[in-house]
Amino acid sequence: MWPKLGGILVCALLVQFSCFAECTKLPEPGTCGVDFADRIYGGTITKPKNYPWTALLVFSYGFYKDLYWCGGSLISDRYVMTAAHCVSDLSDEYKLEKIRLGEWDLASDNDCDEQTICNDPVIDVEVEKVIMHENYTKGTTPQNQAKQKCCPPPGKQRVEQRFPDETD
Repeated sequence: MWPKLGGILVCALLVQFSCFAECTKLPEPGTCGVDFADRIYGGTITKPKNYPWTALLVFSYGFYKDLYWCGGSLISDRYVMTAAHCVSDLSDEYKLEKIRLGEWDLASDNDCDEQTICNDPVIDVEVEKVIMHENYTKGTTPQNQAKQKCCPPPGKQRVEQRFPDETD
């Protein structure tokens, strides 16, 4: 059984896969590691319902399904904002299958903490369209933005808006 890592597990996966291109080179002899000064350090353990607007991009690669390595934020009832490199700098063998909303703990179907505070069930939505920032080029930071227009799931008119308030 996996320990309840909640949002930290998602963050760890995002950090691990976001550096894939940079991390595949071996360091020079005498180098004791790779500096990740621009990555998440430490972090804070989250609780269910803390960040309900988070989104998880779900990819496939050949027969491998449900691969996660990028996240995003729900910015309206139909759009998720993410980094452009998450959807453009991949080989053609990768396919963005869907976006998962409301995921807190990848190791558990029921996203609950020890005190039985639980997230609503996750919602998987199809991606209707990916909209890249018009000035994005590989390796640029300021324009590293993309929006995904989501198709509402069957039986739902639209995806429920989940935005932060003053206390978040």
